[in-house]
Amino acid sequence: MNTKNLTVLAIFTIIIVIAAVVLTQPNDISHEQKKFFPNLASIINEVTEINIQTKDNTITLVRNDKQWFAKDKHNYPIDMAKVNKLLLGAMN
Repeated sequence: MNTKNLTVLAIFTIIIVIAAVVLTQPNDISHEQKKFFPNLASIINEVTEINIQTKDNTITLVRNDKQWFAKDKHNYPIDMAKVNKLLLGAMN
């Protein structure tokens, strides 16, 4: 056997071994999606304050009876549909 044939055989063998190792690894990666706030659904109607913090800003939303306000922005009224979307999105 010459050197060229031996090199091709060695490369082929390495590829087969790598493929065998990859294909025989157990697949124990769980794809189960866990909820970020698992108990939020049971208390969603009791939420009265939401703090949102980014790298540069912080805003606090507070609920007064049936209306939401931006506490840090002189109690500027917040669209209830947007707050509902935020809360429902946090449940998933």
